[in-house]
Amino acid sequence: MSRVTPWASRARLLAKLRPYAVAGAEEAGRAPLALLPEVCGHVRGFGPADLRLLLAAYAGHGQALQLRQSQSPATASKDVPEATVTLQDLVLQLLVGGSRLGTPQQLLETGEVVSIHAPCSSQLAGEFWVVFAERVTRLAGGEGLEGRQMAWVFATCARWTRRCFAIESPSWGHMIRTLGGRLAEPENLDKLELSEVVALAKDAAHLGEPQLRLAAAIGHRVGMPGSGGAKDGGMHDLSPQDLIDLIGAAGSLGGRLHMMTRALSNQLEPSLPELPTSSLVQLCSHLGALNMFPQRLAAALEEALAVRLRCEPLQAPAALKLLRAFGRLRWRSPGVLRPVLACLRKPCSLDTLGGASLGSVLYELYRLDIWDEEATNAVCHRLRGPPVECERDGALKTAGQFMATALPCKTAANLLLAMSYFSVADKELHRRLVQELLRAKDLPQEAMYQVKTFEMAIRLGHAAVTLQDLGGLAARWLFSVRGAAGAPELRGESAFADEVSQVARNISWHHRTEVEVGPYMLDFAAVSGDGHDEENPPDGWDENKPGRSLARYCVAVEADGPSHFYRPHGRPWHWTSTSKLRHRLLSAMRIRVAHVPFYDWLQLEGLAQKEAYLTELLLKVHSSPFPSLKLETPKGAADAEAEQPDAIGSGRPRGSYMQRKVATRSRALQPRPG
Repeated sequence: MSRVTPWASRARLLAKLRPYAVAGAEEAGRAPLALLPEVCGHVRGFGPADLRLLLAAYAGHGQALQLRQSQSPATASKDVPEATVTLQDLVLQLLVGGSRLGTPQQLLETGEVVSIHAPCSSQLAGEFWVVFAERVTRLAGGEGLEGRQMAWVFATCARWTRRCFAIESPSWGHMIRTLGGRLAEPENLDKLELSEVVALAKDAAHLGEPQLRLAAAIGHRVGMPGSGGAKDGGMHDLSPQDLIDLIGAAGSLGGRLHMMTRALSNQLEPSLPELPTSSLVQLCSHLGALNMFPQRLAAALEEALAVRLRCEPLQAPAALKLLRAFGRLRWRSPGVLRPVLACLRKPCSLDTLGGASLGSVLYELYRLDIWDEEATNAVCHRLRGPPVECERDGALKTAGQFMATALPCKTAANLLLAMSYFSVADKELHRRLVQELLRAKDLPQEAMYQVKTFEMAIRLGHAAVTLQDLGGLAARWLFSVRGAAGAPELRGESAFADEVSQVARNISWHHRTEVEVGPYMLDFAAVSGDGHDEENPPDGWDENKPGRSLARYCVAVEADGPSHFYRPHGRPWHWTSTSKLRHRLLSAMRIRVAHVPFYDWLQLEGLAQKEAYLTELLLKVHSSPFPSLKLETPKGAADAEAEQPDAIGSGRPRGSYMQRKVATRSRALQPRPG
């Protein structure tokens, strides 16, 4: 009788396991457990391909497949528990060792199997990715990988991060950047099919590493049909969903690439009415991330969404995506925002959102200048957390309270800014948000700017709480924030502002530029004309602190560019909530503020008209009485406080700022509801 060789026994075992390793098969990943003893006897003799097959065949059983380690007879006779190891860990341990050797093709095949089947929490999987990243980086640097193999690495890493999103991503940033630089070379990217280029863009965007060169190369490859010998027709051969994915990838990779995205937008526009609602929501989200507002595409998108949302129900995640996108773009569309807010007002929708998402709802309402009392109260109720005397979970549920988890410091700063604008009188929530910020080790610059604005709103009486309401520790901390060194609000370079400044000098209006007032940076400021000038400064002027002194006795001129107004522009013109809050707080500091809207300035022809316009504006503001807390309406702009019958939130009771402040202190300067 012939003896069965180990090789033949392993071959028969692999033949039994192979049907269970086929992706998509009915029994995929469910190999019989009865084969485990035989597997345990042969596993250390398997090659890399056999180990990958074994991992795939048992992937459906989870991580609980225990294998007994063999023990010596002397050890087995003692009262010592048998050592066990999981099948997945044993296979991964062998793969980690084997991945240091072998061909690049074997390494990439192993990476693909690990990304699909390895347990996310496995420590050995993390060790494998370290070895994988080191070896791939060396191969890419030495030109040991082809273009498709490098794209394969992107797909493998993106698959792992999508499947194991709750686990910290491996440290493969250097590998991703190296591969991106190599793929940006035309000789590598042009060898990929157009569908492969789109998949590469999506995977690279998902991994989150900045890839400016790769983004530019993808834009050139897609926008130039037949470039580098490619035989496709560029973006004309792409599906609408591919175009949407490329627009989203352009923003995530760190390149604005407005020329490419505008070309993609023009190609996508005719297909919008046929796209599913989920694709329209995704497109809005991508445009918001890019901070890009193509006029024609936006108009078509607004029309398509308004029609679609009238007849299709909207789920909370999609509604929140739309609200965030419209807030980032300063895009006020009643036909879209009305059903979005109707969805988010529902208790069942709000109950599905976490603390950060609830904070986003209120913050985006602030950015869009929409006062929705029902949604605001519901969000604050859920964010407030339990009262101090309440017990945990059981008592909270019976008392109807919601257990709020810890909030990111940026979310807390966003909420404080929104609540100060709307003057929401919720002392408990204010205290809780300030406590979240007190626990933060370091505040980002934008959060610090928002906290300074919140402190200024409290100090000037615009907020519905006082420092005493927040407690002594919070009051001392806010006082320290007020005097903390740090850059004020970001002010980009503006040719428009420079031109206004030059015209002001032409008419002998002596002023200083970039005067810091609390968190704000005034474009231009000069001493008020009430009998004072540079030779006769007002009482209390301190030459050692000219900026601070100027802020006490100044007239400010603000050059309001397009970012100060909501979109769509000119239907009619409306200042953003950020611009309104800035005007109100500066006015409360007894600063006379004159606004030069960019659309007025563009209508002036020649230097003489601009000088006459600015002279009239400055004479008016210098002679004006103490400014009110309401932003005046310039020519061509709609009354910011006027009621519109079809506006978002119309029909709710309204009143003047001071009436509400004195009567209820619940909210200040009710914003324009439409």
